[in-house]
Amino acid sequence: MKGGDERLEEGMSFSTACEHNALLHTSIVWYNTYMGFFSRYAQKKIFIAIDLGSHSIKTAIFEKPKTGLAPLNIKKTVTKLSAVFRGSRVFASLHDTLIELFKTVPNPQKIVIGIGPNVADISLQKWTIDSLHFRETLTIAHIQKYFQQLFEEHREEGHVFFGYPVSIEINGYPVDIHNFVLRDPSTVKEITLRTIMLRFSDEAGSAFGELRSMFSGVEIEYIPLQAVAAEVIASTHKIRNGLLIDVGGLVTTLMFIRDGWLDQVASFPIGTDRFSHRIMKTRGGKFVEAEDTRQQYAHGLLSEKEQIALSHMFTEETEVWKKTFVTALEAYYPLAPLPQDFYLYGGGSYLPEVRASLWAHDVIKGFSPFEAPRIHMIQAPQIFNNELLQGAVEGAQDVGLAALMYYSLNHQHFFN
Repeated sequence: MKGGDERLEEGMSFSTACEHNALLHTSIVWYNTYMGFFSRYAQKKIFIAIDLGSHSIKTAIFEKPKTGLAPLNIKKTVTKLSAVFRGSRVFASLHDTLIELFKTVPNPQKIVIGIGPNVADISLQKWTIDSLHFRETLTIAHIQKYFQQLFEEHREEGHVFFGYPVSIEINGYPVDIHNFVLRDPSTVKEITLRTIMLRFSDEAGSAFGELRSMFSGVEIEYIPLQAVAAEVIASTHKIRNGLLIDVGGLVTTLMFIRDGWLDQVASFPIGTDRFSHRIMKTRGGKFVEAEDTRQQYAHGLLSEKEQIALSHMFTEETEVWKKTFVTALEAYYPLAPLPQDFYLYGGGSYLPEVRASLWAHDVIKGFSPFEAPRIHMIQAPQIFNNELLQGAVEGAQDVGLAALMYYSLNHQHFFN
């Protein structure tokens, strides 16, 4: 890395989402130094999903079912993150989480770690190769090679990047790469890959590089949480066209699904923290106390007087959230009209003011042929056909973790 760790630059340059390829590999294979001979998990195939959130690290340990969709014997842990450990410092806490995991689960089948916009900058890019002339059959290996070339062209020297392909178009038409067979290669004029790029800050890149070097022995895959959420929710909810809205602690993220594929990603730095800080500003106290008050309000657990007082306060803050939300929609609208169906999840989805702001007719006015959106609340068990998941993973706040669990058990990698 320029002006930094050359070893980290060398180790991270080709970090992509393609398994079983030396150059295209987000699945990082390590040899576990914490192997324990005696463990209640020793003879079982154990999977681990980790959601790196803005307020906590959520971990689910589970077994793959022999039949059905729902994972078995789920154990969930939550590591709270203080303000000083958010952002790039989250990797220090992740290190401690992995240490503890390996004491209990010495040989997991796979660990999937979801990275969101609170850890890295995220963008969905459209990469195109034209003027193609094939004389032999176009294979997935050809497309994989092109992806690597494009990744090298679009990443910046001196920074840590991940590139994760989410869809492919040939001559402007979406193609399912897993069923890809092209009989006449001469008809290929253009190949377009939609790719999510994660860009880590220098501090986060260094912390991540140190984390890499400390562990080995199990397959660990880093994945953009937005890619997982879009793929899993679109599949399990049979969404052809829709807008996914994840209202998190620090960031609200929008994922546009068009024709069943992730078409665009947008985010803005307003989440539930804004509402908690308003409580602190008005009433004083610590942030953790304000967070607790906000959560009680969102679930209707306060007195009627308290609920009314906070509702007035939150209505003002929601206006700021709504204006920024509409601005994000304006950036997307030139690409395609907005869909009618909005799918809301995340901790902030419980706030009635946020939901009410989305129901307003002026939200999609001028952006869509529909008068008003239809709002759907997503709960974590819905991803597994409404299985209760032993109560370990529940509610809108655990949708990201549930999506990572589903991905761990069912995902077929892009170039496999």
